[in-house]
Amino acid sequence: MFRVSLGLLIFLYFFAILGVVLALWVFEERRRQRRAREAARHRVRCAVCAYDFEDYGSDPAAACPRCGALNERLPAPRF
Repeated sequence: MFRVSLGLLIFLYFFAILGVVLALWVFEERRRQRRAREAARHRVRCAVCAYDFEDYGSDPAAACPRCGALNERLPAPRF
């Protein structure tokens, strides 16, 4: 059996909680960045009327729903 002082137990307990909180924060941040990258993949900005819209088609050019102009897709942002 190990003899451990109360101060050391409290330190280890808080250190373990801090590690769990840090791991959850890193996990959520990576998840948030992945969702932002996925959303930006389908975003298109019209060059004529500056309207931002989402187009889930696979065509290289997307038609603006507001003015009908054909627009190229924006390059996917790098996070």
